[in-house]
Formats: sequence, C-alpha cells, structure tokens
Amino acid sequence: MKERDEIERAQVPGLRRREVLRLAAAAAALTAAGAAAFADTYPTQPITLVLPLPPGETLDVLAHFADNIMRKDWGQPLVVEHYPGASGNIGADRVVHAKPDGYTILFSTSSPLVTNKFLFKDMPFDPAKDLEPVILISQSPLALVVHSSVPVKTLQEYIAYAKAHPGQMTFGSSGIGTPHHIDGEFLASLADIKLNHIPYKGSAEAVSDVVAGHVMSAFVSLGGILNYAKAGNVRILAVTSDKRSDAAPDVPTIGEIVPGFKSAPAAWNAIFAPAHTPHDIVMKLNAEFNKILKDPELDAKLKAVTLEPLGGTPQDVTEKVDRETAVTRQVAEKIGLVPH
Repeated sequence: MKERDEIERAQVPGLRRREVLRLAAAAAALTAAGAAAFADTYPTQPITLVLPLPPGETLDVLAHFADNIMRKDWGQPLVVEHYPGASGNIGADRVVHAKPDGYTILFSTSSPLVTNKFLFKDMPFDPAKDLEPVILISQSPLALVVHSSVPVKTLQEYIAYAKAHPGQMTFGSSGIGTPHHIDGEFLASLADIKLNHIPYKGSAEAVSDVVAGHVMSAFVSLGGILNYAKAGNVRILAVTSDKRSDAAPDVPTIGEIVPGFKSAPAAWNAIFAPAHTPHDIVMKLNAEFNKILKDPELDAKLKAVTLEPLGGTPQDVTEKVDRETAVTRQVAEKIGLVPH
C-alpha cells in the first residue's frame, strides 16, 4: 500500500501541486475572513494610546477629547500612557513591539518618524517598516521666543546679541533632533552665530523654563506661548513657517529676515499602529479619528492654541513623512548634523 501511494504521488505531481494551491487559497480566505470578523467586533477592550512625551503637552488635550468621543461611539476608553525620552524613540519603540491588533497605538510628533534618523546612529526601529500610518491629527507653526529680561526685541537684535556674546545665548527645545532643535541650529548656521542648545523632554518643560527665565530663548509651538507673550513674560521674535500666522500677524517669519531659512518639519502629529495591524482595523481607526477631528468643539479648542486640524488617509501620512524627511535631510546637511 505504501509503495502504491508513492507511485501514485509520483505519477500525478500536478494534481498534488493543484491541491496544495487550493488548500493555500482556502487558508488565505479563512485568514482574511477571520481578520474581517475581528474588525467588525473591534474594539472589545480599552485601547492604549502611547504618547512619547511627558504629561502636560498639547497632545494630552487631543487625547482626552478623543477618549470622550470613543467612549460614546465604541463603549471603550482610550487609555493614555506617557513614554518620554530619546526624542520620542522610547514611546515609539513601545508601540513597535506591541501586538498588532489595534489595541496599542502611537500618538506621536514628527521626531521619531522623520528627524531622529538624522540624529541617532542606531535607531531601535525603522518607522517605514515597523509602524503603520493611520491618520494626521494636527500641526502648528513654531516660534522663536525670548524671556522678557533678554535685551532684544527683534530677530535682528537677537542675531546681533548672539554675535556679540558667542555661545552665551541659550535656546531651549523639546529635545535633541526635534524640529525645534533643528530650526535653532539652522538659524545659527545661516546667521553665522553660536547658540547654546538646552534640550528638554517635551515642549511643556521648554515653555516653562523660558517663561521662568531659566533659559534665554526657545523654539516652541506658537499656540503654547501666546498667552505668556500677552502677559509680558516672553517676546515672540519670529515664526518658522513660510507665511505669517493669523494668530500673530505682526510677527515676521524667520525667512523674511534670514534669507534661505527653510523650516524643518513643523510641529505636527499623527496616529500610528504597529506594522501588520489588519487593514480593516487601521481604516476603522482612521474613520473614527476623522470624525473626531470634525467635531466643532475640538476644532475650537485646536484653533485656540493655533493648531490646525488635519485628518485624511493613511497615505497622506506617508506622503507627509516622505516630504519632510527630504526637507530635514537638506537642513541636516546644511548644518552638518552628525548622528551619534
């Protein structure tokens, strides 16, 4: 019997191959059906939203607002976890190694997705391969501000002061490799001045220290500093965007005063999932966040802090990352940024 079976298998290899292909196709269909069924019931448990920043950042407002909406729509909370450090790499890496089931997602600034590859020799992950884009959330222009005690009132005076006091002008940023940091270094390169960079673990800490006068200047989100400027704690010298902001129309752009200045990626943020998260889950998350971003109450909250709501498709995220990576590469080459 054994010999006969072996002879029959040898005589009909095409039949065996067709049978294998049929079984493989059936298995793939079952897998797809299982993924679709999983997406239909998703979510059945709380979703963890990882922020690679310390508490107190603007993203907290967005996260908690999304939590309220998701509790109503899906009956599940959005649990916020903070993993600051390494310019966002620690929090992003937490999501990279999470199970790709849609229950652990990343709410990140651009640093671990765009700029960190120009700062770190050994990135713990590859954003293009290890993270699945979901949706763009918002963006905001950055501003160069000085503490009110610093004897400068314009960007021209800032540059003149830095030239007269090489290395004494300190500037804070939300961390090494962030757009805030790169914009400061790019300005220093173009204006031929030496600035002393003070990195923080997030924008909130940088804002707090420049308002208190512990650091002379800082590159921070425009929305996060406006109220302090109105109170006289700081002076806004310029914004990094290509055009002036409607929230501060009298404040010039850096490019108006320093020819050739082209901002590194603005302060933007997006949602990502671990690679291999089922497409249906990604699109379900995308649809929910698109709905949240259209809420009039959230729109008002964002505009109050000069944040522009974005939204769109996962492909929009990929295209933004690609565009801003190209810009950052140009800036990094200009200022001689070397990964460490």
